[in-house]
Amino acid sequence: MRFNSSRFGEIEVDNEKIINFPRGLAGFEGLQRYCLLFTDRPVKCLQSIDDPNVAFMLVDPFVIYKDYTFTAVDEVEEFLQCNKIENMVVLVTATINEKDMSVNLRAPIVINTSNMRAAQLMILDERVPAKVVVPIVERSGA
Repeated sequence: MRFNSSRFGEIEVDNEKIINFPRGLAGFEGLQRYCLLFTDRPVKCLQSIDDPNVAFMLVDPFVIYKDYTFTAVDEVEEFLQCNKIENMVVLVTATINEKDMSVNLRAPIVINTSNMRAAQLMILDERVPAKVVVPIVERSGA
């Protein structure tokens, strides 16, 4: 499938790599099809296929916050049609500016890689920080 992105121009993605969010994302419930760009990098991009202007930066929360944990209720596994933990990918949204990056740990995105069905969870546990700020460290030139 080919589509246009306002940030990245024309993108081609295999149909089997399209991520389906049946309930959409918070604030973007009407947008259900996305693709994941820059999968080999620490910061990934979740680009909407339905709206070329919508994209989210995502990171692995376990790299940012070593103690990150949450419990997904059985309904989540049933909704995602997943019964194997190794098929689940967890990412969180990131906001990046010149000095730091902040991540929202209370609204993880969970993707079942076996069927590319996904959902954004809302974690109500007060012990899970809503926002973690990570300083950006500049690399010296080599």
